[in-house]
Amino acid sequence: MHNFRRWRPSLQAAKSLELKHLRSAVAAADCGSFRQAAELLSSQQSSLSRRIIEIEHHLGIAIFERYSGGARPTRAGRSILRLARCGRIRRTYRNRARSSE
Repeated sequence: MHNFRRWRPSLQAAKSLELKHLRSAVAAADCGSFRQAAELLSSQQSSLSRRIIEIEHHLGIAIFERYSGGARPTRAGRSILRLARCGRIRRTYRNRARSSE
């Protein structure tokens, strides 16, 4: 694993991930739970968890700390999420959540 104090997210590395991966990470961070994020995205929790793990393997760092009540972004994860939020990712799942209400 990388030293989080020295690690700087690469915009290119974040862009090479598929949109669904980044969308899943943003939803998980906002919800604080993989289960709630999966419900928001109309997805299975196992699929969302797998996408998060794929991001972590791709980048070589942990982007979430998991605990019994949910998950929260690591320091490096917050940096990746800032990059992911630069686009339309957040609006996409928020619009979907509004339409299901």
